[in-house]
Amino acid sequence: MAKKEYKQLDSAAIQSILQENQGKTVEIVLRLAWNLGFTRDEIHQLKWSDISLEDKVITLPDREVPMDDETVLCLVNRRQNPKIIHTEYVIVAEYRKKGPTRKESISRIVRTAMNDAGLPKITLVDLRQDYVIRMLETHDWPYVARVTGTPLSTLYANYSKYFTNNEVKKAKEPFCGDYKAKLWEIIEAEGLSAQGLALRMVAELEEIQVLEIIELTWDQVDLENGWITLSNRKMKVSSELLAMLRTVKEGRPPDADCHVLLTEKAQKPFNEQVISRKIRNALIRKGVDIPLRDLLASDKYKADDEVILEYIKKKGHTSWAGAKKELPFKRRYFYSRVLELIERGEVVRIGQELYIAGTVVPPEEHYEVVRAHLEMMGGGYRNELADLLGVSHYQASWILQNMVEEGKLKQIGRMYSLPD
Repeated sequence: MAKKEYKQLDSAAIQSILQENQGKTVEIVLRLAWNLGFTRDEIHQLKWSDISLEDKVITLPDREVPMDDETVLCLVNRRQNPKIIHTEYVIVAEYRKKGPTRKESISRIVRTAMNDAGLPKITLVDLRQDYVIRMLETHDWPYVARVTGTPLSTLYANYSKYFTNNEVKKAKEPFCGDYKAKLWEIIEAEGLSAQGLALRMVAELEEIQVLEIIELTWDQVDLENGWITLSNRKMKVSSELLAMLRTVKEGRPPDADCHVLLTEKAQKPFNEQVISRKIRNALIRKGVDIPLRDLLASDKYKADDEVILEYIKKKGHTSWAGAKKELPFKRRYFYSRVLELIERGEVVRIGQELYIAGTVVPPEEHYEVVRAHLEMMGGGYRNELADLLGVSHYQASWILQNMVEEGKLKQIGRMYSLPD
């Protein structure tokens, strides 16, 4: 199937619309769609509790989205609005100021703003697609897939021409036992450096977190008996790691900072970003371009992925929230595993529903399949189109309505057909 061609929008024109609508609901809707790539459903369901203005990040069910300064300022101003301050949702119904506004109202807000600015036929979907394009021109595809929630199959199929330097990159290779052997070579080579000690702790001490390592102080380390005591557990230290810690401790002056890991020059505690970058650079220098956690936990990931896949197979399909509630995984870990399964093409995401690949038509092929069917039959009802796509009737309503709003289909009563 030919790659889709998306509209690249006039950034100056969009910025002008944002300036003209400062402080209005239309501004925040446009910023969520164009600055952050939110879908209509995500804008509709967005709550203030999902937003960390301090960290400049919005947490959605399937991803975390970093915010630009302009969007943060827009949200800060909106939060301070006396009419909004007590609401749960960011975009609320004008007539009641409590629950979220109707989805159709969000689409209408965008259409009206575009029409008033002389940009007819620009929809909320176009704004999100333009965001994906702009991100691909400045970031690598794994980052774009992560912050936009776009499956890699869709990026490859529809956006590859926009990849940085027009390079269609390969998905990461499967795990290989040689990588783990390489990891220990790196640990030995890094020795007593901060990244060397951190790597060894992560490799040896089960489930210890990077944040726990950088916050570790000498009073938590029992150098005589070989124990490390954390806030909620006690961990046995190998004789080799214990000897290294003794050497580091003996080399510190009496008035040194109490933290085990200190920066080389300033001799101050690390922050998480700096030590993570040092660890990552140590791996990459030796040719290991795979996240450390993935290397160490590849066997566990495989078993957990099987649990998730079996659950979805048993259910036929499931929502993110439903699966998270029933499966025994922590929230962020569960989301990361599902995103990995989507990236590998084993799971298909349609809206907030998850399906086993091969049981449904993937989102990027929905319109082509529906169009071919309607060309042959002349028209079709929701239920038969739902069966055609392999999705639930509820999801079919959402998919078909989006196509209607984009002008790809027309609807008369319960019948869908192609435009004249």
